[in-house]
Amino acid sequence: MARRINEVDGTARATAVQMIEDLIAVPEVDKVYLGNVRKVTDFGAFVTLSGYRKQGLLHVSQLSNHRVEAEDIPSILAVGDDVFVKVIAVDDSEKGREKISLSYKLVSQSDGRALDPTHAEAAADGERRRAPMSRDGAKE
Repeated sequence: MARRINEVDGTARATAVQMIEDLIAVPEVDKVYLGNVRKVTDFGAFVTLSGYRKQGLLHVSQLSNHRVEAEDIPSILAVGDDVFVKVIAVDDSEKGREKISLSYKLVSQSDGRALDPTHAEAAADGERRRAPMSRDGAKE
């Protein structure tokens, strides 16, 4: 027979509440996290952030300050790699399906130090992503 959370002892209740919070927790924007690469694709990689159940997208444009081609991604990242990433955006337009955007290039991989402490570069990247497209498909 199932028991309600408020009917269980204090320790079990705290554990249940923590499990629920872990399921719905969303990482903070502009904060650096240790993550684990779960999947590598032609457009980047999916990374699970330590302490969270959700995965974020590390887009190919956020791997380096230089252009990275799809065939070069496996030389930078591999499934199972632990990497430091910065959360640069969380799009929660769909309830329960937050899209987490990550950056690898804005974090020192040796010590996890943010390389963009004022968040100016992350903000500029966000503005470029939101820029409207012209009729010929170029950003205006």
